[in-house]
Amino acid sequence: MQTLRDIQKVFRSPVQGFREILESRKIYSSQWHLSFVLFMHLYFLFLPSYLIVINILVLLMIFILSGMLYYFAQECFLIYKESHRLDIQDDKFFYTIAYCFAIANIPGFILNLFLNIVSISFSDNFIVGLAIAVVLNFIALIFCWFYPLKFMQVITGKNKNIGVFFGLIASSFIVTCKQQLGFKAVKEIFFDFQGQSL
Repeated sequence: MQTLRDIQKVFRSPVQGFREILESRKIYSSQWHLSFVLFMHLYFLFLPSYLIVINILVLLMIFILSGMLYYFAQECFLIYKESHRLDIQDDKFFYTIAYCFAIANIPGFILNLFLNIVSISFSDNFIVGLAIAVVLNFIALIFCWFYPLKFMQVITGKNKNIGVFFGLIASSFIVTCKQQLGFKAVKEIFFDFQGQSL
């Protein structure tokens, strides 16, 4: 499966792996790829340690985070085209950008899942285990930025991208809020999902 090969490539050499995926100019917008991208961007909403924090806001957060991913990928696409002086005509190439970002989030997913399972399993009290998981997951966020920042290195062609990364996150959040709290982006994703086959 191509996704497993891409993941292995990125884990062995993040910059080279992301570069190869993007330089292939392949459009990753099939139902499988869109499902993978959304799962990797939304998984933590369903882990107990995060779910207890956001609780009833989970449905709204799905729309907001999906919208942020949609606009973040579009902005990264524009930066990628400009920084590498590329002429990419297919507007759906931003789904390839989102796909790379999803791969970059896999280590964070594994770490968060592991911390949830360990914290809850080895605690005598479920609530105490959940509280420990919440604290550990917020600390773990610090270690989850390695691959996303390597991804940004490929997008921008520069080594130091923390400011750019968080600036894009902030601007995509603002655009999401202006565009019906992500509902418009989710409609677009759903339309593209319906138009693609596995």
